Amino acid sequence: MKAASFSALTVFLLFFAASCSRPSVVMILTDTPETIAYAEIFNAQNTDCKAYVFYTDHPETELRYRPESFDLILASSILDKELVESFRNLKSLVRRGKISGSQLYPNLLEAYRLQGRMPVIPAAFDLHVFLTPKSNPIPESRMISFKDLMDACKEFSIFRNGAYSKIAYSPTWSRNLFYHYIEEYDCAASAWGREDLNVDAEKLSALLNQFKNAYREAFPIENSNAEKAFREKYLYDNYENLLGSERILFYDMEIGEWMKTDPNENSPFDFLYFCESGKITVEPDVLFFAVPKTAQEPRKAKKFIKWFFEKETQELLIAESEKSWLNSFGIAGRLSSVVDTNEAGICRLYPYLTFRLPPPEMIYGSTPKPLGWERLTEQVLDPWIKENLHSEEPIPYPADAVRLWFAEYRN
Repeated sequence: MKAASFSALTVFLLFFAASCSRPSVVMILTDTPETIAYAEIFNAQNTDCKAYVFYTDHPETELRYRPESFDLILASSILDKELVESFRNLKSLVRRGKISGSQLYPNLLEAYRLQGRMPVIPAAFDLHVFLTPKSNPIPESRMISFKDLMDACKEFSIFRNGAYSKIAYSPTWSRNLFYHYIEEYDCAASAWGREDLNVDAEKLSALLNQFKNAYREAFPIENSNAEKAFREKYLYDNYENLLGSERILFYDMEIGEWMKTDPNENSPFDFLYFCESGKITVEPDVLFFAVPKTAQEPRKAKKFIKWFFEKETQELLIAESEKSWLNSFGIAGRLSSVVDTNEAGICRLYPYLTFRLPPPEMIYGSTPKPLGWERLTEQVLDPWIKENLHSEEPIPYPADAVRLWFAEYRN
């Protein structure tokens, strides 16, 4: 994550009432350090309820072994079949896409509805963007598709004497690009409510072939080794040097990370959102609220959630994230799932974002990923994708390898 890193440690915030009557306690489980600061604000504003925070790098482990210890979860790695079934339905909190009067991104919220239930509510998210020099024409929509990237390669890249000296962009530089691509073409790869990966293998393979064809037009198969040599020779350098020297034309990262580099109108770079089929899919590490069925204080947990989404609270949380000990963009290093917070509050602190945020209806939630998703992609899916990109013959979806991975991981 982008937030401050704590090794596996537990952080408790203990508060005591000034009066003889002790306030009720909400125990919050989180993998987000900013939650500690947010709980301090909540405690300062509430006399009948106090928040204790338990921080861990692996909330899913705590939930498996002692779920009864927590009333509220604010974490990113909790979308798992077993865990989701242990969460309360939070549908009653969301009225017409709002909590405490705050409008949430509609397609982000709906992505996490499961069979009519709302086991989780998105609190904050990040977006995949491409940095590019301002000298490169920026479309009014601020969107770029995979075809646009590959077309730019054909115009910008220079290949001479068996080597590349310039490449606009290659999808082999990014681990997430293909997954955004298939999400935006409605081909979900998830484990929502399943024991293994739920995917339309036939559609996935067809989309990979479509992706490969566009890639191969820009990078003929005989140039594969030259592209790899370029990556090994140049991509160790930072993006300012790579873009500034026009060695590359695009560099991808998350918008929260980019905004913390303090961009301004004098910056030589601008950014574009990755968009296919009119959709912009958020990064998988969405920050969620959830309430375990075993929670001792479910009403107080819901009170914290309502408080969190209030307009005044969101303003305070953004200001708190800016403090030196956190130095975190927006809400916990991300954009808020409240539309107005981004379009008003965050844009006031980061004027560079004004009129540069996508329309709310274009932002979609990433399909729920299984626990261990990064390992699954690294060990099974990424090698399959790369092998296909560098092979003339299509290689079938590795269904057996995926099932075996799940069987071993579950054990």
